[in-house]
Amino acid sequence: MKEQLLALLVAKFAGVPKATLERIAEKKAGSVTDEAQLQSIADGIDYGQIVQSEVDSKITDANKKAIQNYETTHKLKDGKPVSTEPVEPGNQKPDDISAIVANAVKSAVEPLQQKIESFEKKDTQNTYLGKVKSTLSEKKIPESFWGKRTIDVESDEQLSAVVSEIETDWTNFRQEQINEGVMIDKPASSGGSPSDGESLAKQIEAGTKEIVEQQKN
Repeated sequence: MKEQLLALLVAKFAGVPKATLERIAEKKAGSVTDEAQLQSIADGIDYGQIVQSEVDSKITDANKKAIQNYETTHKLKDGKPVSTEPVEPGNQKPDDISAIVANAVKSAVEPLQQKIESFEKKDTQNTYLGKVKSTLSEKKIPESFWGKRTIDVESDEQLSAVVSEIETDWTNFRQEQINEGVMIDKPASSGGSPSDGESLAKQIEAGTKEIVEQQKN
């Protein structure tokens, strides 16, 4: 079950270290007996659990390393002196281990946290980009007109602002082309058949693509 769950997590969290996902898969799949449960388990795992798993692992590793470093510095083994040489009073710091652990965990976890935040931001942006495409498509604004723009949307407010800006630009651009005779303004209430409307939309999009290409050249 572990390998099947791991495969689902790798597909869901692309870019997250496999070792981290493997620890989660091993923990979550331990009591699973029905393979049909694996997808719902994978769906229930989020970035917060990934961070916590990584933190727990780093704390364990950091504790081991900190104790080794402390014992080496103070010439100890299992808490007992391994040398008759006295330790200088200035080097006796009871909080050495906790400080080392804290620093080790911070340095290990911060990069992962930043990476995961980047993944979450990208997922959010992709979701909103899909909403932008859907909204503009409903408004009959061809992607050839706005597709080259850099769209960075992470909230509903930004979504509304971006769509409104593109819609205004398209309205102005379309009017300019109509005034110049490049496009034909056919009112929606003219009584034309649906096929006529679709044909006109295709003509407008084709003309827009041609104009955009000419402007780029």
